[in-house]
Amino acid sequence: MGLQSSWPGKYGPQVDTTTGNQKVEENRAYDSISNAVVSIDGTHERIHSGYGMVAIHQTAHGTATAATMLITTVTAQNPHVVLAVSADKGGKWTFSEAPNASGGSAITSYNRDRSSSLTAGTTITHTATYVSAGTILDRGVVGAAGGNPNSVTGGGSIERPEWILAASTIYLVRFVADNATTVTNIRAEYYYES
Repeated sequence: MGLQSSWPGKYGPQVDTTTGNQKVEENRAYDSISNAVVSIDGTHERIHSGYGMVAIHQTAHGTATAATMLITTVTAQNPHVVLAVSADKGGKWTFSEAPNASGGSAITSYNRDRSSSLTAGTTITHTATYVSAGTILDRGVVGAAGGNPNSVTGGGSIERPEWILAASTIYLVRFVADNATTVTNIRAEYYYES
């Protein structure tokens, strides 16, 4: 017995394709591969439908130098983003909108549904030319601040609140290291409305 949605977008009453009978109790989302009822959160569902992307930048840098991720959105899309910053030593990070920053080297965004052919419409770069932060939307500290460099340990700062980015806007994630030779990882998980 094959089930398929009778309404585009995988929502609505389900129809038995072998008999044409409608399954009346249904008005739910179904996974397009397994036909299982989708009972996962919205972000996870975006991955299943091929709209979930991830971009990661890892770099080693020195005291008072910055690791950056510049996110440039396109006109037609408002990506939803969740950020994570981690480092093996201490430092401070900011997430800002409309910074005076530009350029950098491209970071490849990967579709988190590895069988999907959909690609990202957002440009992400690292090592951007930085002048000023713009409007700081969020900030955090990674690691411990201590007087003895041997007592400073790395850690992570994870932002689980979801940001919906404006179209045609530049955003900057910037981590400034407190210590020499700090390895920093900046991760942006984002998705689009289908």
